[in-house]
Amino acid sequence: MTSPFASDPIAFAAGASYRKYKASQDGNEAKTTPGEVGLDASIMPFSGGYHVVEGFGEIIAPLASDRPFLESLTFEAGLRYSRYSIDSEEGRSFGTTTYKMGGNWEPVMGLKLRGMYQHAVRAPNIYELFQPASAGFGNLQTDPCAGAAPLN
Repeated sequence: MTSPFASDPIAFAAGASYRKYKASQDGNEAKTTPGEVGLDASIMPFSGGYHVVEGFGEIIAPLASDRPFLESLTFEAGLRYSRYSIDSEEGRSFGTTTYKMGGNWEPVMGLKLRGMYQHAVRAPNIYELFQPASAGFGNLQTDPCAGAAPLN
């Protein structure tokens, strides 16, 4: 199928995927037992995983081509739905949708203007989902004793 003003056909792709992830971390007694102050247990054991089912579709539609000040004009869009199921006792799951929409305008050969709007989501990884809380010193990139306006 083509636009009446374009020579290239409309391109469409659709698909689905399934992925399963598992990870675990164990440590020896020296690495998992807190020290005298309780702050030096650097490896905390954990185990977990999740699986994802996704469906997606994308389209690239040439709207016009080979016209004065319109070498080509193309519309592009995509949509993806992801369903995450966490392997835990609670059996939590959540879904998310990401998308993109935009276009290309080539007024003359060799000059192309492109605009795109996208909404993306980052799902947590296994370490972030299953790592137990542990004692630590926190964010030491800033000095907590310095205050807002330190003198020395």
